[in-house]
Amino acid sequence: MNGRFLLAKYVSDLERGEPRNIGVLVWTKGAVSYRFVDPHKVDYVADVENCEQWIEYWQDLASQKKIQVFSDRPVTNRSSRFLDAIQKTQKGNYLLGSGGHVFDEVTVDNIDDVAAFLFDRMVSTKKVHDVNDR
Repeated sequence: MNGRFLLAKYVSDLERGEPRNIGVLVWTKGAVSYRFVDPHKVDYVADVENCEQWIEYWQDLASQKKIQVFSDRPVTNRSSRFLDAIQKTQKGNYLLGSGGHVFDEVTVDNIDDVAAFLFDRMVSTKKVHDVNDR
């Protein structure tokens, strides 16, 4: 299972349940690469400080060689369960959803390029305006 990725999502209104992609985390055996929006530069994040904390938390987890989430057994970044462990940290307005698998071969050498490509394709940094806003 090579080249899995998660989509980081922000839900500004939990009642409406309309998530916006705010980042990607890409895993290949032994490495994780990630890209996130700058919450200061998007107009759909209500609490920028809280969003920054979540992004920093996920970046910190993804940067580790080995993590232990809650009372689960520790998992290394060489394990295909590494993203699963990070995904368990989602809560409230901040979600981590499975993005799927990358079809091309993802290696430690090209993982940053893959993360940049997926971020460009799947994460919008502009607010989608309602038809009535025109």
